[in-house]
Amino acid sequence: MGAHRSIDAADILETAYRLAKEQGLASVSVRSVAAACGVSIGSIYNYYPSKDSLIIDVVGVFWQEVIHGSPDLEPDCDNRGFVDFAERAASAMDEALSSFRSDWLPEIHALGMRARAEGKERESKSFEHMRQGLMRAYEKDAAIDRARIEKEIDVEQLCSLVLKSIVGAFGASREDRTAFFSLLRAALYPSV
Repeated sequence: MGAHRSIDAADILETAYRLAKEQGLASVSVRSVAAACGVSIGSIYNYYPSKDSLIIDVVGVFWQEVIHGSPDLEPDCDNRGFVDFAERAASAMDEALSSFRSDWLPEIHALGMRARAEGKERESKSFEHMRQGLMRAYEKDAAIDRARIEKEIDVEQLCSLVLKSIVGAFGASREDRTAFFSLLRAALYPSV
């Protein structure tokens, strides 16, 4: 009997994510991942009971990469301000989602209901992490006119609104995005 290659869930997921990035999410199957890993199909099933569970983890890695993949998206990395942080987050997400929309979305819609619900839950956790980053950026930004803004809306509501606007504006024109961030600046910062 030949030597068996040792593999773990992290190796499988890394390979599946690489396949998805290079060839699209439709290229990810238990068979294709096993072949790319150089292991039997059964070895994949030891860690992933179905293709859906593998796809959900691949999409989870995608969201982690979007949120954690850019040092520019760490609110503690500089003092450029809340709106600048929100603009960078919107640009990073839009760039990452350009391939996601065309290649990955149809495959995600083909998942079973349970897998889609699990994927939605993971997506929500990623967005919550992003909202927390917006809140930290807001708290760090000393230039915000807090007396004016916080009598109308609290920080959590503002950051939730900004995140919903960023997510809702995927694919929006550059002019629309510029208008949104200009309005946000006008609302948050005192006139100079």
